[in-house]
Amino acid sequence: MNRDETSLHPDTGVTSVMFVERSLNEIRFWSRIMKEHSFFFDWGLDARIPN
Repeated sequence: MNRDETSLHPDTGVTSVMFVERSLNEIRFWSRIMKEHSFFFDWGLDARIPN
């Protein structure tokens, strides 16, 4: 199937461009969350801080 980038997918109702934009935004969101979590894990589990 060779559709152009502006045609809507029959099942989802989104264009391929919309799908890619939404996917990239979600990847950026989860990447920020993971980066923040890794920072706090590193900060909270620092071996130099005594119990």
